[in-house]
Amino acid sequence: MQLKKRGLMKTNYLRLVLGCALTMMVCISVAFGQTVTGSITGVVTDPSGAVVSGAQVTAHNLDTGVDTATSTNSTGLYRIEFLPIGRYQVSVQAKGFNLANLPPFVLEVLQTANFNVKLTVGSSTTTVNVSAASPILNTNDPTLDSTFTANTIQNFPLNGLDFSSITLYVPGAIDTAGTSGTQSFERSTYFVDTPNFNGNRAQANNYTLEGIDMNEDYNNLISYSPAPEALQEIQVITANSPADYGNVAGASVVNVLKSGTNHFHGSVYGYVQDYRFDANSYGNKQSTPASPINPYSFAQFGGTVGGPILHNKLFFFGDYLGARWHKGGLNFASVIPDAMRHGDFSALLTATNPIQLYDPENGFAAYSGNLGVPIVNPVAKYLFANPTLYPDCGADNPVTPVGGRCLPPQDGIAQNNYQAPNPSYKENNQGDIKIEYDRSDKDKITGFYSMSTAFDGSVAVLAISFPGLNYFPTWLLGSNWVHTFSPSLINSARVGFTRTKWSEGLPTDPTGIFGTSGDAKVGITFLNQAYDGFTNQGISGGVSSVGTPAYNGNNLIDNTFSYINNLTWQHRLHFISMGVQGMRYQNNYPTGNNAGYLGSLNYTGAFSADPSGVNGGGYGVADFVLDRVQSAQVTLSSINVGQRQWRLAGFVNDDYKMRPNLTFNIGLRYEFDEPWFEHDNKTGNIDIATGQVI
Repeated sequence: MQLKKRGLMKTNYLRLVLGCALTMMVCISVAFGQTVTGSITGVVTDPSGAVVSGAQVTAHNLDTGVDTATSTNSTGLYRIEFLPIGRYQVSVQAKGFNLANLPPFVLEVLQTANFNVKLTVGSSTTTVNVSAASPILNTNDPTLDSTFTANTIQNFPLNGLDFSSITLYVPGAIDTAGTSGTQSFERSTYFVDTPNFNGNRAQANNYTLEGIDMNEDYNNLISYSPAPEALQEIQVITANSPADYGNVAGASVVNVLKSGTNHFHGSVYGYVQDYRFDANSYGNKQSTPASPINPYSFAQFGGTVGGPILHNKLFFFGDYLGARWHKGGLNFASVIPDAMRHGDFSALLTATNPIQLYDPENGFAAYSGNLGVPIVNPVAKYLFANPTLYPDCGADNPVTPVGGRCLPPQDGIAQNNYQAPNPSYKENNQGDIKIEYDRSDKDKITGFYSMSTAFDGSVAVLAISFPGLNYFPTWLLGSNWVHTFSPSLINSARVGFTRTKWSEGLPTDPTGIFGTSGDAKVGITFLNQAYDGFTNQGISGGVSSVGTPAYNGNNLIDNTFSYINNLTWQHRLHFISMGVQGMRYQNNYPTGNNAGYLGSLNYTGAFSADPSGVNGGGYGVADFVLDRVQSAQVTLSSINVGQRQWRLAGFVNDDYKMRPNLTFNIGLRYEFDEPWFEHDNKTGNIDIATGQVI
């Protein structure tokens, strides 16, 4: 009767565990993140080699003082799951035996440290320090990976402090861009920042931070570049990944932030590159006359701090990294010379290729001596009346914006007749904060928040070309909850969110004069102007354009929602891990903006040319002052598209420890990638044969 009751209890317990697992796999939406913790396992025996069941095994975190305990099962096997990486010491205690303390060691991401402990007979009040423990080399699975610890990361000379550079030291890694790659300090904005592993495409890699997706999936780039000083560990998995890893064919690059400890700790650092430290380039020295070295400076600076909020309970870690990049130099523009501003185009007749102008308002009669061309265009009138905005070069008393100067034209007309500073800049401010809360011996909660505000741009030679600003901010956050139901049943639930934003070529108005009423100021009719500046004036014939089309390209908001759940169950010689993962992708962007939101008015010389085509093709500047537009184009509006996709996966893995030196790994993973779709059905394909939208 007692045996029957015990068997019934075991059956009910098994049903409960399987029921909980199936419920989690069906009811919880969870994402493609990966485990960012480690495990400790082993077998406890007595002096004769017989297994010891019920022994108390404790993993003590030497930095936080947090203890995580379990007990051996009937086979003497113990396993402690989901431990934050760091320094640990394991102790084993059982009735009738001395307390055994193992030497301290460092636990790494995805590592299963294996310690088989042989107890000695005695009293639990007597402590025996084990001096020769089993090696912690992971012999339980065939995963091929490389781990970079905090000490290794800090001592690598990483140009630009780009964490992805260090992954080039993994066997099988290569960067196809050579020395120009993997040195982004804003964030990854081009494929050269992503290495290739084992012949796979760089776009096939998967990057995570604290187990949360760190990818910009629209362009297949790295969404965020954590400061190397803030990383506790980088692990690169290149082959034979466990069943809870998936979603990619390339490498999995797992990044883990540092954590707070029971003691306050921190760092301050800075790096400087400056043209004053460098020799001039060969090209500059060989030019005639020799050019001075271009002004250049690059500074990165930051710090970290971590410590306790409540000793042995609540800890924090935070960091900041700033970057400032500046490059100076001068550049040229070709502006309409003073004589042409007064209708005198006679210089064209003595040019290398003489041009005779014709009057489109007078039957295309030739302008005598190319004189008397009327200034009709309101944009031209505005520009010529404001030489502090549009330089007046060629007169006896030239007038230019501050910092600029007029030069003799290289072609005798207008080519490169104006020079002004053309510096460019890049800037980034980023940081992370991580909280760890050990609520009880059954619950551990961690959370983090990361962000960056990278942007870059330049100062234009002509301010009224309204230089574009590029903006690349990123936000990540995530949380993980580890709950211990029993020494043999542990669950880890993780959720996260990643937002990556692109905004390229957003027009800026350094003059502060035009704003969103620029077209009205220069005399162009444009309803509901939404961008700074005025419509681009495309002038052919070797004269620089002014205004801006307002392309504002690649205006993308990429959202990724991550949900992960992993349940582990130690049953005799079987360690079973099962879970479900899900990822929600959202790509939000406008449709094509090929012409620009302010558009262009193009002047090609078609109207001042000889209509017979015999005596020349006219001159763009003449058409401009005559207000003769050859073509116009503008993107009046675009449609905001919202592409959506779910990627779902479930997995189960069994590590069957048949013998102390023989483990079978049996795993199954299934993934489902939903086809991309537009959430309001705004996009589709057309069957050309039938004309039907499909």
